[in-house]
Amino acid sequence: MVQKNKDKVIFKPETFGNVTHDEYNKIRKETRTGWKKKISKHYKFVLSPEKQLSEKELKAYTFAFINKTEEVFGTKFNWQAAVHTDTEHNHVHVLINGVDQAGKKVHFPYKFVTETARKISNTILTQMYGEREPELIKKAKQRRIKAERWTEYDVMILAKISKSDDASYAGVINEQEGELGDRLRFLSELGLAKYDQGVYKIKKNLEKELKALGRYNMYFDAKKYVNSPNKDFDLYQSKYGQVKGKVRKVYSMNDEDVWTNAIILETKEKAYYIPLSKPVSEKMINKEIIFTSNLNSKGKLEPNIKIVNGEINTTKTKNYQHKYAADRHNIETER
Repeated sequence: MVQKNKDKVIFKPETFGNVTHDEYNKIRKETRTGWKKKISKHYKFVLSPEKQLSEKELKAYTFAFINKTEEVFGTKFNWQAAVHTDTEHNHVHVLINGVDQAGKKVHFPYKFVTETARKISNTILTQMYGEREPELIKKAKQRRIKAERWTEYDVMILAKISKSDDASYAGVINEQEGELGDRLRFLSELGLAKYDQGVYKIKKNLEKELKALGRYNMYFDAKKYVNSPNKDFDLYQSKYGQVKGKVRKVYSMNDEDVWTNAIILETKEKAYYIPLSKPVSEKMINKEIIFTSNLNSKGKLEPNIKIVNGEINTTKTKNYQHKYAADRHNIETER
């Protein structure tokens, strides 16, 4: 995983884990499980406690998190981690191999990521540092108000809206003060609400867009790559079937800020954010393609991409593979 500002970092983070870095690389080569055994499957976790911890504390916390997770799954992982202290908030990147020490495939269910992992982390941090300080609780609430994902505030907003005469909006709400007022102002900044004549108009697909943003962190950023800014932008689903257009942007998980592999495809009618199970080459940018897909066992899109040759009006299939595939999970604990 590439660290964006690595050239500016004087003291490079050292990896740690169940084995040395060289031993882990050997294991990685021996446990390739992907397409024709060219891909070494991994799971990426970002451990980011709200309490600012030192490098030493984060290492102890990481070992405790891994040990407890191994207890839950009844296995022993092959893993590596690195502490990053060069950003505003110290955090840990963890890479868990897709094959455990017994040679069995590793899989993290979605519920583990969204619920169990956070409970494990909260318990560990409470044991290490005691109950949360009031200041941290206050900051956590402020983060949810400005969270780029679906929150309890949005549930309350939709429950309170009145019908709107404007068919472009789900309804209107007159909340100016308090936490809901703050949340509405933030939704306006995201373009998901609009303040007009004393009320906030709520965009029709508020829930869908926030849930897409919560799952795919570059979802809103991706809109700026569409040539026609007023064109409808949608999260692609397998039920949409075949779509034809030009690739405007390629996202790869081999990047510290990106949580999934994806492409931005612009058709004549609209533009799509298309999350992928495998990365594609940046050479795809501005290529005209025909895209179809199937869902794999984990509900991720297995892409079928045909590049259109405009000169002779035919299609040609190209396969792009990466040195590894990975799932990434953020464990931003409220502890």
